[in-house]
Amino acid sequence: MSNKFIKGGVVHSSMRKYSVLGGRSVVECLIDRLGQYSFLEDSSKTLKADGKHIWADIQKASTLLKIQNDEIAALKSELEQTKYQSAIYRDEHQRMEEVAISNVDTAEEIYYAREKLRAAHEELELQKEYLHLLSITDPLTGTFNRRYINEELNKEISRETGSLSFLMMDIDHFKTVNDSYGHDAGDLALKSFTKLCEDTVTVEHSLGRLGGEEFAILLPGCGVIEAAVIGENIRKKTQDLVVDDGKNHFSFTISIGVSELLEGDISGSSVSIRADKALYRAKNTGRNQVIICDEIATR
Repeated sequence: MSNKFIKGGVVHSSMRKYSVLGGRSVVECLIDRLGQYSFLEDSSKTLKADGKHIWADIQKASTLLKIQNDEIAALKSELEQTKYQSAIYRDEHQRMEEVAISNVDTAEEIYYAREKLRAAHEELELQKEYLHLLSITDPLTGTFNRRYINEELNKEISRETGSLSFLMMDIDHFKTVNDSYGHDAGDLALKSFTKLCEDTVTVEHSLGRLGGEEFAILLPGCGVIEAAVIGENIRKKTQDLVVDDGKNHFSFTISIGVSELLEGDISGSSVSIRADKALYRAKNTGRNQVIICDEIATR
């Protein structure tokens, strides 16, 4: 071959590289190859129909191929971005599930903490009530103590609800009971007397141990005569009471002083002082008797 372009049977040197391949030219092979791609089918037909513009058509096909490659690359990038977003959403979903589970655990912890707090509060209220009860209760007899009787006496006076009487009682010769039968027997005598009084008075009345063998009964709504009758009933029951400590049987008597709220009394001490004076007189004039205070008895 010469080094000339084929024109009228002559081959140009620049076309040497497009020599015949298996009886077909490189251009023909390229056109057929392009025809294999469905999206370049029209371009392949165009190339076959118009050989004059083969290089322009090849350039167009190359441009189309580049566009398709760019679209494929864009789709791949979008797919990767979608995968990345999916991974983020998956991690966020997992995190939200963990938060939800944590919130459930926290809610349970709050619930149980509140339950414990409520139980502790109830226990505290019970303890406060128990401590208050201890503070107003005589530990030996289980009845009220001096503190409670004095407080209730002042409360009743401040209410100004009407009649109010007060009994002050003392076991006669109680030291002899302790000396003769022992302190355990003396304690049993105090408990026995307490029960006798509780069985005699009503729930509206307040019985209390003032200390030692001395007791008091607060009688709201009772006049002095009615209070003296109640005192006499207690006195008779007491002298008939027999205490049995398992070793000995013994009895005892009591002396009682009676007082009533008078006009001008502004505190419980006035009432209790008059009852104490009446008790002192009962002790000094023979014991085992009920005495009304002079201020009332001489009216």
